[in-house]
Amino acid sequence: MKKIGIIGFGMILLGIIFGGCKSRTNYMDEKFQTEKNLISSTLKDIPMLENEDIITIQIPELFEHSEGFVLDHLLDSIWYVPLETNNLSLIEYVEEVILFQDFLFILDKFGKRVLKFDSNGKFIKQIGSNGRGPGEYTTPHSFQIINEMVLVHDDRTSKIMYYDLNGNFIKDERLGLRINRCTSYGKDKFICDIAARDNFHRKEISDYKLIFTESDWVITGKADYYDAESKKFANSRATVTKFKDKLIYNPSFDYFIYSVNIDGMQKKYYIDVGKRKMPEDAIKNLSINEFVKKYSSRESDYMHIDSPVFETDKILYTELRYKAQNYPLFYSKESGTLICSKYYSNSMNYALGLPTRITHIYGDTFAGYIEAHQIVRSMDSWRENPDLLAEIPDNIRKFSDEINEDDNPVLVFFTLKNF
Repeated sequence: MKKIGIIGFGMILLGIIFGGCKSRTNYMDEKFQTEKNLISSTLKDIPMLENEDIITIQIPELFEHSEGFVLDHLLDSIWYVPLETNNLSLIEYVEEVILFQDFLFILDKFGKRVLKFDSNGKFIKQIGSNGRGPGEYTTPHSFQIINEMVLVHDDRTSKIMYYDLNGNFIKDERLGLRINRCTSYGKDKFICDIAARDNFHRKEISDYKLIFTESDWVITGKADYYDAESKKFANSRATVTKFKDKLIYNPSFDYFIYSVNIDGMQKKYYIDVGKRKMPEDAIKNLSINEFVKKYSSRESDYMHIDSPVFETDKILYTELRYKAQNYPLFYSKESGTLICSKYYSNSMNYALGLPTRITHIYGDTFAGYIEAHQIVRSMDSWRENPDLLAEIPDNIRKFSDEINEDDNPVLVFFTLKNF
């Protein structure tokens, strides 16, 4: 059995969006002054609904000193998809993975492009192209697939770019404001996170973290009021995810997890971290450097949610940030059992361990990735122990022997047992 530490992923690779200053406000006014009004005349202020059945998930006081968990007891199945590496497909940072019609679509955040692979990881092509010309994007921030179209959010131009599944440009829609990312729901409708995005030119929605839009991007609802002037940044992670036909929402640096729709927000779960909870106005008037030093450094005693919240029929999953490391949290909705530790042990059946980062879920299947250099280093260490090397399953040996440190990440898909 080998002990593996889960490294805290750049906490806040905080795609951190500074806001609240007059120069930025003036810039936004100029950028969108010719835009048509995208605010519905019947804009709805979405209420907070009461819920007497909030589920509290208690984080033990000394959980960081636990011996961890046994991965073999948690995982039901696991499979790997190595992504082809060539000059056209080299990925700098996997931000999102979408599985659609036996194809894999990947947002390379730092490479600033969306790539298409087949289900075996063979590279097919880039969706759209980079540039400032018609039909091109410069800073893809997020993407989604609806109605067999790939919708790419270009943050620099504040546009949604529409492409077919072969990457051909269809149209673009100017948003008239800046967003973090959008999630589709219902029939061609969207919910968008706009926290800390300097939308002071849209006074009706500038102090709200969420907006709801129709398919033409006309804003019909707003939710989760806050003081935008005093909150200068937001976590870059997705705050809205989908569970079947429902929307799950966890605002940056909030311990409540909500269900949300156009009719209301309702508290559903509460992550109780005890005395490690940050104050209510922890990020008020703080810079990102001040926040990290006070609330997310190794010296800090505070804890917060630092990953999208994913829900399945049986499991709630997220990650907690504590002392500059991330702790995966698995909560069984059926038994109430909590697994939360940065350490786990495993047999060679799961030799590569958990993904570096979990990006999506599909039904009960979790999707993430492992960096190539991690696999190479693991293989190097196993070669020093022939007994361990002999125990590595064929599904891992098949690609691990041929992988190089600079290759693309390997996608990981897994399902969980009941616990």
